[in-house]
Amino acid sequence: MTETALSRSGMSISSVCIPAILILSLAAIGIKPQGKVIKNVLEINIVAFALLVGLPFSVSLFPPVCEKQGTVLEKEFHSHDKIYFNKGL
Repeated sequence: MTETALSRSGMSISSVCIPAILILSLAAIGIKPQGKVIKNVLEINIVAFALLVGLPFSVSLFPPVCEKQGTVLEKEFHSHDKIYFNKGL
């Protein structure tokens, strides 16, 4: 599995697990909004919080700089032994 797949898996897992855990925890301690609007606002805030935590976590799993051999890239890079590049977000 590649680094990109692992970081995307980390983001997916955290953005699915964190809201589920928070909603179940709130229900366990007795916080269950009855109104549809309040329930939707609570769920949207929980999902936004999960993305706020999950995205930096998944991006930070691996270093942002990658190294490749020049021979495995396009022909203009074959003269270089190693190429370093930023993987981006």
